[in-house]
Amino acid sequence: ETDQPAGQTVPDREPTGNRHEQRADLNGYSHEAFESIPGIRGLTAQVRSDPQGGRFEMDSRGLTVDLPGLFRESLEFDEAQGLVVWSRGQDGLTIIGDGLRVANRDLGLAAGFQIRRPTGEEPGSIELQAALSNLDLSRISAYLPVGIMTTNLTGWLDSAIVSGSVPMATLDLRGPTKGFPYADGGGVFEVSFGTRELVLDYARGWPQGEGISADLLFRGAGFSAVVREGQLGGAAVDEVRVDIPVLRQGMLSIEGTANGPLAAVRDYVLESPLRSTVGTALEDIRIEAGDADIKVDLLLPLKDLEEREVLIELDISGGHVLYGNVRNPLEDANGRLTVDTHAVRAEGITGVLLGEPVVVDIGPYEGGGTRAYVSGVATRKSLVEVLGIPLDGYLEGQSRWQGFVHFPAKDSGDRFWIHFESDLEGMAVSLPHPLEKPAAEALPLTLDFRFPDSGLTEWTGEYGGRLSAAARFDPTDDGLRFVAGQILGGGSGASIGEEAGLVIDGKVDRLPIIDWLGVRFGDQREGELRDLLTRIDLKVDQAYFGGQHFADVGARVEQLAADWLVTVTSETLSGTITVPMNLSRGSPIVLAMDRLYLDDDADD
Repeated sequence: ETDQPAGQTVPDREPTGNRHEQRADLNGYSHEAFESIPGIRGLTAQVRSDPQGGRFEMDSRGLTVDLPGLFRESLEFDEAQGLVVWSRGQDGLTIIGDGLRVANRDLGLAAGFQIRRPTGEEPGSIELQAALSNLDLSRISAYLPVGIMTTNLTGWLDSAIVSGSVPMATLDLRGPTKGFPYADGGGVFEVSFGTRELVLDYARGWPQGEGISADLLFRGAGFSAVVREGQLGGAAVDEVRVDIPVLRQGMLSIEGTANGPLAAVRDYVLESPLRSTVGTALEDIRIEAGDADIKVDLLLPLKDLEEREVLIELDISGGHVLYGNVRNPLEDANGRLTVDTHAVRAEGITGVLLGEPVVVDIGPYEGGGTRAYVSGVATRKSLVEVLGIPLDGYLEGQSRWQGFVHFPAKDSGDRFWIHFESDLEGMAVSLPHPLEKPAAEALPLTLDFRFPDSGLTEWTGEYGGRLSAAARFDPTDDGLRFVAGQILGGGSGASIGEEAGLVIDGKVDRLPIIDWLGVRFGDQREGELRDLLTRIDLKVDQAYFGGQHFADVGARVEQLAADWLVTVTSETLSGTITVPMNLSRGSPIVLAMDRLYLDDDADD
């Protein structure tokens, strides 16, 4: 007796005329893979053959198959059954497989095939039909026939299919043994299957699709899928089609519709390479309400995702949006927003801001970044909210306004800021000169808001060429709290210095001093100028006080415990004036003058 491969019984040879029939009963047969011959461990089968053909009938438990030229791992099956017969004739070799079944914890597979190998130079042919059931997709890499797949396809499938299951899959392969996968025709190669709870990482750097139920098809050299349901970045998929027309080229297209919370759409964009398109426009946005119907059209070259083409259309309804330290939300936002490869765009989005309707257009800014252009109507209430100063009792009416919100480009070093402007036509201002304005007069007001890293809010503004102003506020639970600011009379360039409170500098043409000292703030005018003011240093062309007017006056105003101390200098006036902060109590106004020339023509 000679050495035999493990588990093999010694075959019988029976002479029958001029031919021999060979028989072998295999029990736990094993041999190592060699060249194109697969390795086998644990094979139980019956083999019968003669020069004209033969049959192989398998019924194994615990079978392992090694096909190193086709699969990356050994294939282990709990059970394997089936029949293979072959015959030789003048036209060549024919091999037929029937009732082939294998199963393990990952899948079940049933298959049948026919292979013809002609004797001449004519190419062989194959017909293979297979049905696979209950495939665990987390183990798909072990079953990919990488030996007949392109490197790009193998890499994409390895990374794209994260988990899920396939209840049923079918394979139909018909054609010559050369030319697979028949990109130019000449044969049929189709693998079709449905998925449940698929997690798909379809492109590097893009958010995964989750909970996907889809119909997938590998046909020829291409791949396609129709997603029936699932989640894409938190949005529910209505129907999405995925295509790679030529797997070797790796051009992935995704087209379809979804719907979901607006906040989920924001998260999807920020978790994708589109983050570089929107810059910081979305990073500090908080979306507290709203939904979106989503249309997606993506073209993603898997070899170079930087060359992507993107179009996402969002039909927004009921949006409630806040940004950074800005306290005032855009409410009830409705309209279409588009994100493409290079920019964010919108036209005619409607919403409510500061209690009034607004219209928003969004587009790229030529200097870099994105701008949202906003227009609406400013009322007394909304303007007080914008300024952060309680001027309710001194404003009346309403006026059109426009402005923009600037979202800087990513890594540009620029900052988010807001611009507001109005000619105030239709709004009356009843503060003393130089701020008074009748409703019919147009007097331009511009404001620019910035938000330093400290969390403070700052604005600078100009008012009709009469003055400029700058203010800093600290956000609180009850609103903005004034911290510091400057009013600069007669010109632009107001800034915020180191002094707390309000500082008034510059030059004005006319100043009614008593009128200003009596200004009170708030809905009920419960606040007073002393609550804001630190000091005043002004040059006044014409100052009015107690019925008198004085030319070319230098005036400095400071706070004492209960009084204003006004120091004045001019050719007709020099000294100090002590004015009680509360004139209604009857306390006297005290003048300590070095020089005082009164106007004989004064009314008082």
